[in-house]
Amino acid sequence: APPILVWRCKHPHGLFSMFSLAMGHLLTCEQKGLALIVDWSGEDLLYRGPPGDPNLWTAFFHQPAELNLAPDVLLRALRSGQIFETSRHEVVYGAYRGAIQGFGGIPEHQAAQGR
Repeated sequence: APPILVWRCKHPHGLFSMFSLAMGHLLTCEQKGLALIVDWSGEDLLYRGPPGDPNLWTAFFHQPAELNLAPDVLLRALRSGQIFETSRHEVVYGAYRGAIQGFGGIPEHQAAQGR
């Protein structure tokens, strides 16, 4: 099994910003041959998963690692510690980086496209 990156979102971003960051981590993992687990269960986040499932990501999506790894292989890799973790929030996907606080605003002409 490839090494697994667990991205633990800890910064209280908006939902689309969190998704954009997850896609940025997914692209990076794809380029480096890693599997990705997204963890949106941080106490400081603005959103929570449903009762019994604190990871909001899994309320909406499958884990990206599940696309390439069979469930038993993924579970074995997680249990054996073949993971490394990050909480970085600079890996933004796509051209609309203004959706992420700290990258500046969305240019007026781009914002107008969504109106």
